[in-house]
Amino acid sequence: SGVRGSAAPGATNKDGEALGREAVTHVALQERLRGASLVACRIETGRTHQIRIHLSEIGHPIVGEKVYIKKFGGPEIPAERVMLHAGELGFFHPVTGDAVKWTQDPPADFRSRLESLRLRS
Repeated sequence: SGVRGSAAPGATNKDGEALGREAVTHVALQERLRGASLVACRIETGRTHQIRIHLSEIGHPIVGEKVYIKKFGGPEIPAERVMLHAGELGFFHPVTGDAVKWTQDPPADFRSRLESLRLRS
C-alpha cells in the first residue's frame, strides 16, 4: 500500500526478520470539543509520523489528516493541513550533554481552527 504504519506484534517479513520498531507516545487530554479534542503528546522515540499514526490507530486522527485515518468512522473535520504543532522541542546536546529546548506558540491557522472548533462546542 505504501502507507507507513505499525506492524502487528510478532510480524515478520518473508525472510523471517522482525518488522517494526518500538514507538512510544504519551497522550494527555487538554480540552474536549464537539467532535474533536485538543491533546498534548510527548514522544519518547521520534519515529516518522509517529503521532499521526498512533492517534489514528486509536480512532482519533488529527484534524486535517488525510493519510492515516484507520478505524475512523466519524465525519472529517476539514483543514488546510494536518493540525499538528510542536509546541516544545528538546534534546540533550550531543557534545555538551546540556538540555536544549525551544518553545513556540501555535501559528495563526492552528489557533483559528481551534477557535472555530470551540465555537461549535
